[in-house]
Amino acid sequence: MSKPPACRITSILTVTLAAVLAGACVTTDVIRERAASGSPESGRVAVTVYRSPSSIGRGPIDRRVDTRLLRSDDTGPTIVHEGAESDWSVRTVPPGRYTLQVLGWARSGGGYRLLSSPAHESFVIHSGETVQVHVFLSDKRGVLWAVLGTGVAAGAVGVAVTHTK
Repeated sequence: MSKPPACRITSILTVTLAAVLAGACVTTDVIRERAASGSPESGRVAVTVYRSPSSIGRGPIDRRVDTRLLRSDDTGPTIVHEGAESDWSVRTVPPGRYTLQVLGWARSGGGYRLLSSPAHESFVIHSGETVQVHVFLSDKRGVLWAVLGTGVAAGAVGVAVTHTK
């Protein structure tokens, strides 16, 4: 005997929520400002990795975080910076489209968290602009949106199942 549609949909939503909660902890904030000095023809990228938004005042985390900055153009992506620092910058980059990837990080209790697919943030840098990217490894804002979205979807399914009987 097969499960009723409502049970199948509930199972799918539960598995989806579990996957989102397990992988949605990395979030970013991108802050743009006009560069006070430097070349007006180029831009600058600064990346800082924090444990969470509430830990900004304590500074960047003090453990390995593997990141990669890519520049995209007509020939495809080019690696601009790749490293394991939690606070770094590239002082001179040409204007264009960039993607920051977070590949993984050392856990505070030991071990390493390798993301199955890199968390990423894409942005455009304009001439004379500094882009600061704050990366948060544990951000409850993302989890709250995932729970809210799954709750809305479950409610919509419940209404649809109720009205089809």
